[in-house]
Amino acid sequence: MKKVLLAGNIIGSYRSQLIINYFSERNYDYMFSILPFNFILSDRKGFTFRIINFILKRFFIPLYYVFLIINCDIFIYLSMNSQHIWTIKVAKWMKKIVVFDFYLSRYLVSIENKKVGQQQGKTYEKEFDITCLKNSSKIIFLNQSEKDFYLDILSYSVPPNRIEIISLKSPIRKKAKLLAFRNINRQRIFNICWWGKASQLHGIENMLNGLKQLESIRTDFKVNLFENNRNRALHLAEQVNALGFVVEINVHDSLTFVNGLEEYLVNNCDISLGSFGDTRMAKTVLMNKVVDTLSLGIPMVTQASEAIFEFGLNEDILWIPKNLSSSSISSTLNQLMEYNLIPNDFQKRTHTKFQYNFTSNSFEISFEKLLISVSGT
Repeated sequence: MKKVLLAGNIIGSYRSQLIINYFSERNYDYMFSILPFNFILSDRKGFTFRIINFILKRFFIPLYYVFLIINCDIFIYLSMNSQHIWTIKVAKWMKKIVVFDFYLSRYLVSIENKKVGQQQGKTYEKEFDITCLKNSSKIIFLNQSEKDFYLDILSYSVPPNRIEIISLKSPIRKKAKLLAFRNINRQRIFNICWWGKASQLHGIENMLNGLKQLESIRTDFKVNLFENNRNRALHLAEQVNALGFVVEINVHDSLTFVNGLEEYLVNNCDISLGSFGDTRMAKTVLMNKVVDTLSLGIPMVTQASEAIFEFGLNEDILWIPKNLSSSSISSTLNQLMEYNLIPNDFQKRTHTKFQYNFTSNSFEISFEKLLISVSGT
């Protein structure tokens, strides 16, 4: 049996937790680092603690990782991590099989953050992503569209035999009640919901302008926006107030899927909003919220993207405006609100699409194929 070392932080990463669960449920000889990359050193300022921290950071932790790498056969660098990239180089130098879950480009995220004025956090250059790609035996991408996009942005090529596609995964969630669509007397108020990070990728300005335009067509709706960062939520509220909406619009700053957002959406949400960003990235990727919306069985209005078409989600699943203009977004929303949507039939379609592409079972099938290909078993 091959020994597998999983490297990186797992808290908050559903994808990494799926990998750990995969090994936990099988008789497979593997190791998992008990010192995650976010190992917390003492923040006390005394001289003694500074010396201890220096020794831990410069000697003990690196030696510990080297020891783990020496004793493994397959080194898997988990998604959404960006620390201790040197471990990938060491693993390759020791002729280990290195699997890198790319997930997204750290370089591109740095650019997107700069565009919205977010200066906090580390800035990554192209070389960071390229180093990870260059030293990996197998690279996992979420889909073909994003693979082509990221490699083009990085001006780097990877042989097809080193690439694996394992798509986004999401928990199976409860189905939304879609009360407005079930109200046959048509005396209803649609609850339109958006959740996520109020960034350029999501195209918040385009979304709000589309909602304002919709208000000139009809007023039988209200909007609830969920942004779990307080500063971004305050800015979002300012944008809402500046447009002078007549309909009710609420901005929330604390509700996430961890603490009750799913329950709220199941009981209250009739229509979800995706992304409307005018960037190449927004027009390429498959957003997590699209997959979550499929799991919840909520009809969604969102922009077209190459990955959406790749998975066939444009076919009776999503409502996609022709462009990012306010009139196009509002027109699409209005069409959905006028559409005779039968919740049970619609949710059967979304469930089928979700089950085939985005569940933990589909992940296990893809991941097992990957392990067989790299281990030769």
